[in-house]
Amino acid sequence: MIEAVGAIGFAHPWLLAALALLPALIWLLRVTPPAPRLLAFPAVRLLLDLQRREESSARTPWWLLALRLLAAALVILGLARPVLNAGQGPGGTGPLLLVMDDGWASGPDWPARLAAAEEALAEADRAGREVRLLATAPSPRGEPPRLSPPMPAAEMRERIAALSPLPWPPDRAAAAAALAKSGTTSLELAVAGVPQVVAYRVNPITAAIVRRLVTVPHASLVNLLAGEEVVPERLQEQCTPERLAAALLPLLTGTDAAAAQRAAFARVLGQLRPPGGLAPSEAAAEAVLAELATVQR
Repeated sequence: MIEAVGAIGFAHPWLLAALALLPALIWLLRVTPPAPRLLAFPAVRLLLDLQRREESSARTPWWLLALRLLAAALVILGLARPVLNAGQGPGGTGPLLLVMDDGWASGPDWPARLAAAEEALAEADRAGREVRLLATAPSPRGEPPRLSPPMPAAEMRERIAALSPLPWPPDRAAAAAALAKSGTTSLELAVAGVPQVVAYRVNPITAAIVRRLVTVPHASLVNLLAGEEVVPERLQEQCTPERLAAALLPLLTGTDAAAAQRAAFARVLGQLRPPGGLAPSEAAAEAVLAELATVQR
C-alpha cells in the first residue's frame, strides 16, 4: 500500500514516524563531546617552546550536527521507499479494471499501449491489488468482449504479453457499460444501446423532502416507460462503491444482463416512435403545421 504526499508516495509510510526522533538525536549529539585525540609529544621541557593551539570544542559544531541530522533523515526516507508521482496512479483499493483496445487500429501504437498497461500493472502490484482485463475486440470465434476474472498483477502481465492486435475492429458498444445519473441521460444511453446503472445521491435533508413529494416508483426514464426496473437504480443509501460495482460487473462480464437491457431498450423506444412509421422530425413538423392551421382558423 502506497501513501502519497503530493507527487511522492512511500511504500512504508510508517517509517516516517522515525523523523519525530530527530530532536532526541540533536540532544544526544550536543551533550556528547567529540572523542579525545591522542597526540604524541616530546619531553616536557620542549613544551615551553610550543605555541598555543586551538582547543577542541566541548560541544559538537553546528555544521557537523546539521550534517549528521540530514544523513539520518535521508536514511529514514530511503527506508520508507519513496515513489515518484505515486499520486498519479489509479485510485481505489479494489481490483483494477484495465480496458485495452486490441482491434486492427491499435497496431501502430501497440508498444505504447503495452507500456501504459505495464505502468498500471506496476502500480497495482505495489498496492497489492488484483487486476481485471477487458479487451474490446471480439474473439476469433466471434464471441463478444468478456471481462476476465480478477488475478494478481504478475499473472495479468503474462496474459497481456500474449495479446496482439486482431485484424478486425473493436466492438466497444458490446464492451461498454455506463454509470449514469437519472434524467434524460438514461434515455440517451438507451438510444445508443449502452447498458447502464443509474445512481444518484443528494443531501439527506433534500432526500427526505423529495421522498415526500415524488410519487413515481422509479427515477430512470427507461424504467418509468417500461413500468419495471429494467435498469438497476442505486439511489441515496444504496449509492455506495460496493453496490455500484456489484451492479456494473454483470454488464461487463458477458452475461445475459447486458442483452436483457438492450432488448428492453428496444421495447421502450418502440413506445416513443410516432405512429405511421414517421421519423421523429417529420412527426414534430406535422404537429407544428397542424397547430398553425388551427391558429389561422
